[in-house]
Amino acid sequence: QQLTSSQSQKSSEANQVSSEANQVSLKKLNNNNMNNMNMNCTFSPELLAYTISALRKTRLETKPFPHVFVKGIFRESFYNCILAHLPRVRDTKKSYKMLKKGRYVIDVGEDDIYNRTAATALDTTAKAPPPPPPYVPKPRKPRKGELSGVSPEIEQFWKDFKAMFGGEQMRNAWLKKFDKTVKLRRWPKEPKDKNTYHTKLDQFGYSMHLGRDLQEYQVGPHTDTDNKWVTTLFYLPKANTNTQLGTLVLQSASKKTADDFKGRGALPRLQDPDFSVSTRARYVRNSVFAFAPCKSSWHAVGNVGQSANSQKEARAINRDTIQGFVRLMGVPKAVCPDPIKGKP
Repeated sequence: QQLTSSQSQKSSEANQVSSEANQVSLKKLNNNNMNNMNMNCTFSPELLAYTISALRKTRLETKPFPHVFVKGIFRESFYNCILAHLPRVRDTKKSYKMLKKGRYVIDVGEDDIYNRTAATALDTTAKAPPPPPPYVPKPRKPRKGELSGVSPEIEQFWKDFKAMFGGEQMRNAWLKKFDKTVKLRRWPKEPKDKNTYHTKLDQFGYSMHLGRDLQEYQVGPHTDTDNKWVTTLFYLPKANTNTQLGTLVLQSASKKTADDFKGRGALPRLQDPDFSVSTRARYVRNSVFAFAPCKSSWHAVGNVGQSANSQKEARAINRDTIQGFVRLMGVPKAVCPDPIKGKP
């Protein structure tokens, strides 16, 4: 009888352990299902429609130059999928190409139209040159900074991303958002009081690359090059722990423009007392900062690792972005529109 009682007690304990184990397994299963529910990697027209709608609904800030900061630019479930397809931090120097000190990039896609100039596109009387023979690339090993240098799964995801979010609809939405700025540019062979960029949308390209900035990276005040009509910076942090890494929107006390630095070979430094911070875009999850470059669209990025409390902490900080540019060469930047009137 004592043996039976002992066996019964052991059986009861075993059942309790088994029940607890099942509860743990069930909890893990529910967590996995929850993670799966919060990550949707399917590209659909609805995803693009959501992003364009978020852009349209967000107010355009006009001071000191037109810019926009959109929170929730992607559906949250898709944003989690974006994070899951970023190369690992430890693979940065293996997969990315170093563009400058502290900045690493992977080209997601350049449009064929990228090198086409507006002057050529507008000259309808010139005879088109004969088409070049088909280009057949020679087989070679993947290089740093190319999608072919990452895993096939990551490569395919970013190709699909570029096809959807770097296509005509998104390009046109960005140009429309900054219509008051881009229409001030003066096209070759057109009257000074006329700008019809909206009839030439097929001439614009939208290039994209993944950016990863490490502790050494910083860039002083600049307005962006003439071939960039709209600059879009999608912020990709996993958590909102380093919000200070966002882009600095600057203004010049003496009203300096990009023209004041032509031919000088150097741009102003971030410590230049003539420049002050008007606002800072917060580096937060699932957001984008964008503007249309004009002659006084001064912006900068502070030292990425500067706010860290130790060298070890600084090394752990990275600034992941998707950098996109609506481009067309041959049309110089215009004076920024007046914050009130919307004109130069």
